[in-house]
Amino acid sequence: LTIVGAGSNSGNIGIGTETPTHRLVVSEDSSGLAANFLNANTSGAGVNIAAASGDTNYAFRVEDYAGNERFRINGSGKTGIGTNSPDVKLDVRGEIAVGYNATYGLRYYNQGRSNWSSIGNFATDTTADLNFKTGGGLTMTMTHAKNVGIGVASPGYKLCVSSKLVVGD
Repeated sequence: LTIVGAGSNSGNIGIGTETPTHRLVVSEDSSGLAANFLNANTSGAGVNIAAASGDTNYAFRVEDYAGNERFRINGSGKTGIGTNSPDVKLDVRGEIAVGYNATYGLRYYNQGRSNWSSIGNFATDTTADLNFKTGGGLTMTMTHAKNVGIGVASPGYKLCVSSKLVVGD
């Protein structure tokens, strides 16, 4: 533990380093974690990180060793992955993966959270069908064979409709 008492770094604390360049620097020179925060009290909290009042830059940021930003939560509560300027609550730039064999995939709720719809691949095999569900169950399927089923889980043709189909007026 190093506490710097003079110069431009006065008041800085270093753990694992003798030359802390910020208020707190934790450095680990092995393959282990540099820091581990644990509250063993089950009614306690984890870690609180707060930005200054009105700060829109970032409250929390994760960088790789080379200093490339990978993840950010800004002072407005917007989270960015692959961007340092998130425009909405969750702003992802690049590919994302949603767990396979998920019950709902991506689930979308109405404002009151009383109903939902979802998009996902719900197969337990190697198919890559895209399913659309509502609170009432499966509504549409797009298969890896490029077939579409409306109300049909396994369409065998380019378009399969389980009920009446009206074309035009």
